[in-house]
Amino acid sequence: MKHILTTRAQVVALKKAGHTQRDTARVIGKPLSFVERWWNRDDLLDRHEGGKPLKITRSLINEVHRRIQKKTRFSSRLVARDMNISQTTVLKAAHLGGLRPYHRAKKLTLSEKQKKDRRRWARSNTHHNWHKVLFTDEKIVYCVPHTNSKNDIVWASRGDIVPPAIHDRHSAKLNVCAGVWENGRSEIFIFKENLASPLYIKILKDTLIKEGKKIPGGGWELFFDGDPKHTSKLTTAFLAEKHIRVIRPPAKSPDLNVIENVWSMLMLELQKLGPQTAKTLEKSIKKAWSKISQISIQNCVLSMPHRLDLVVKSKGEAIKY
Repeated sequence: MKHILTTRAQVVALKKAGHTQRDTARVIGKPLSFVERWWNRDDLLDRHEGGKPLKITRSLINEVHRRIQKKTRFSSRLVARDMNISQTTVLKAAHLGGLRPYHRAKKLTLSEKQKKDRRRWARSNTHHNWHKVLFTDEKIVYCVPHTNSKNDIVWASRGDIVPPAIHDRHSAKLNVCAGVWENGRSEIFIFKENLASPLYIKILKDTLIKEGKKIPGGGWELFFDGDPKHTSKLTTAFLAEKHIRVIRPPAKSPDLNVIENVWSMLMLELQKLGPQTAKTLEKSIKKAWSKISQISIQNCVLSMPHRLDLVVKSKGEAIKY
């Protein structure tokens, strides 16, 4: 600070001596803008400068809140247009007032009857022995999975260094079916054709029943939803012949089937492998299936009592699982 004050004092002294601003800047070795700043100043100390007046006032924040919360979606662009201000100002006002943008989670539409059925089923199975249940379902697996463009954001200094997102509207796909229980999982059955009752019975014979017999103590149960291929006369007769007990959740209850969470784990492992062709997709599915942690599957099964409790408390509404 001492040296700065000395330089500023030189400006004042040279001015009094009759030097011009350019001569003064050359003598003290400073830019002309520095000399102009201190040329007509009486004091040599810095003054507090308030800067630009605050644009985002409390009244502006309140108005942004009032308008933005009327929108069915978080649309800062529409609010900015209505208020005749910039979109950046709207975002700043929203953040200063404590608002944050959130993606709306998808939620199943449930009728009152479906909610009652879910609540009744959850109550009746509160003390069920889930350790002996084989959770099963089917899923379509794409070679190039569909991505969410809103979540696929890469921060970079230039656009040409951002890697492209792989997209294929006509990606190869395969159907898979499998079962999981607390301490194990079946082999994953892969097929191309549409699943009908005869093929489902083949999957039961070759894959699911074999795994169910591994559950110790006997008396295991097969868990599946109310899809027509599961409840057809042909399938029902086969299960009755084999004396296999079945447990079926109410309609529109994917949140009560543990294997839905396992499918998400499968897709994460499959993305790491990155199959590019239909030939490598089947091998990648089998490899990804084997990489899923059994502890993760076990935790999903152990969560069943908590899921049922949430369904009862939410009066049959869909839960976050």
